[in-house]
Parts: sequence; C-alpha cells; structure tokens
Amino acid sequence: MARQLSDGSEYIMVVNDPTEEDLRQVFESLSRNLEIHIGSYWWWIRYELP
Repeated sequence: MARQLSDGSEYIMVVNDPTEEDLRQVFESLSRNLEIHIGSYWWWIRYELP
C-alpha cells in the first residue's frame, strides 16, 4: 500500500501483522518450546534452540 503526502512524495506502507500460524510456520521446525504472544499493537516469540 502506498501513501502520498501533500508535498507529492510517496511512501510504501509495510504491514507487519503476522498471524500466529505465520510465525509457527517460520519458527516451529527451527526451535523447541515455542511460545507466541500476539497483542493489540505488538507481537513477540520465545523459543529455545535445539
């Protein structure tokens, strides 16, 4: 998504809203004891390396 400002400059907006499933797909096979916390404004994960 792009946003244009009143001066004509344009910026691309990056959406950083992974779902729990998205995060599991990335981290589950690479870690153990995976914990995923998704809040209203942020997310974080906790894991151990095998």
